[in-house]
Amino acid sequence: MSFTEVTYIIMVLLGLIYANLLEWIMHKHILHRWGKDKYSKFHFHIEHHAACSRNNMQDSPSLHEAFYLFLLSLGHTWLLYFSTWFFFGAMLGCVLYWCIHTKAHLDSDWMLKWIPWHFTHHSAYPNANWCVTYPLWDIIFRTYRWD
Repeated sequence: MSFTEVTYIIMVLLGLIYANLLEWIMHKHILHRWGKDKYSKFHFHIEHHAACSRNNMQDSPSLHEAFYLFLLSLGHTWLLYFSTWFFFGAMLGCVLYWCIHTKAHLDSDWMLKWIPWHFTHHSAYPNANWCVTYPLWDIIFRTYRWD
């Protein structure tokens, strides 16, 4: 493997790590903070938590969430100027988030097996476990609950 290929792989991995950080920031500081206001554009997330409580962790995919992920992706196109591979990693992280979060709320047994930290976020600790795809930043910021 050449130095250039290794560089590309590293940039994709850094993009994934960056996307996971955005996931933590958006979930904790926007969806849970601003979403509490019933007139907020982000209130859909609090409704998502309520639906999961009523329906054994299940909820249908959110068009609101998809729309905001799309806007977030558009807002990051400037990264293409610096690194196509970093941008690719960040967008891959965005797609992984959408797929994993959607799958988790269509199949709660799958969620409990593969992303138990998100199950815990919805059940016992709504103010912890902000990352969905993998809990890297929850571990770093000490917001991960192991229960």
